[in-house]
Amino acid sequence: MGEETVPATQKKVGLLHQKIRDKMTALRIGGRRPLTPERLQKLNEVPVGFKRGRCLNDTTRRMDGGAFMKRTVLALMLIAMGFFTYSCASEGYNTQKGAAIGAAVGALAGQAIGHNTAGTLIGVAGGALAGAIAGNAVDQDQQNKKAMQAPPQPVYATPAPSTQEVPPGEWVMVPGQWIGGKWVPEHRQWVPVNPR
Repeated sequence: MGEETVPATQKKVGLLHQKIRDKMTALRIGGRRPLTPERLQKLNEVPVGFKRGRCLNDTTRRMDGGAFMKRTVLALMLIAMGFFTYSCASEGYNTQKGAAIGAAVGALAGQAIGHNTAGTLIGVAGGALAGAIAGNAVDQDQQNKKAMQAPPQPVYATPAPSTQEVPPGEWVMVPGQWIGGKWVPEHRQWVPVNPR
């Protein structure tokens, strides 16, 4: 009995899923406004611009196959390359410059991708972090190059002679011992000698 009801129930569930999918598709298609010749004529008559936050030529943007997005991304990449080239050509404060340039590029990218304030702020934070890391790497590289080019500093093998007289005395080896609950290992200590 259980074997007969399971396939029948599966078939009913499958049919219900298909009906739901068909209704959802019909609602999606019904919600769209088709591009009729009258709508196309109205769009061509309206000057290009913005009204209530929506672009009036939005339909033509969607119809161009994503060329607008490609142009926008290309322009942002060229601007970013210009910023990075400028930041690498100058010396000093590259961490700060990198953070500022990264924040600007991140803001543009965040706004282009997310189209909201949260996306812009995330882009600013991520870009500033990435730019600061890149700028710091450039600063470190420049410091290393300068250190390699600098002449070596003179190193003295013995300390400079002192004009003070050394008091009489001698170095004595003190064996390891417990002092105040702590082990003090064997060491040398200067013991002054009192002249009589």
